[in-house]
Amino acid sequence: MKISGLKIWLSENDTYRFASGFYGTGRWPCSELSGKRVFVEFDSAGELVDLDVRPNCYPNKGELMACVEANLTKRTKRERERFARCIR
Repeated sequence: MKISGLKIWLSENDTYRFASGFYGTGRWPCSELSGKRVFVEFDSAGELVDLDVRPNCYPNKGELMACVEANLTKRTKRERERFARCIR
């Protein structure tokens, strides 16, 4: 995972781990994001500005937000600290 300001990149492994329940958020057996690269950008109000999923798909917003949240909050303390300045 790479975070830059309000831009977030998730690797194929990040989305697979989310769908597999690795972050303790439960499994998503019919995940549309599992194993795909995801780029999301939010404006300062937290609204979704840009979304790119490779290979192309249009995931439901619930799964997308759950995946982003899990990748930002369910990581180890060391990983969260590494990205803390970018999340603010």
